[in-house]
Amino acid sequence: RLRSGVLLCAYRDRRDGHAGMSCAASSDGGLTWTGLGHLYRGANWDCAYPSMVALSDGRVLCAYYTAAEETESGALNCEIRLLQLEDLT
Repeated sequence: RLRSGVLLCAYRDRRDGHAGMSCAASSDGGLTWTGLGHLYRGANWDCAYPSMVALSDGRVLCAYYTAAEETESGALNCEIRLLQLEDLT
């Protein structure tokens, strides 16, 4: 929950053509949601599992993992990433 009371949700997006992680917001306690867009576009659906925390200074941190992609050597590479978002409300 942001300082404004808005709920913010990051989720693994499994819609066709949207593999990755998206974000949505709700200003009515979760009854309705407005899509805010992609935070990460993955090569496939095996990605994301986001975890978010709102900090007292208005920043929101979101940790997630990327879709495994094959490197030139044939190995599969997957990364854990951290996004920093800012509550501008």
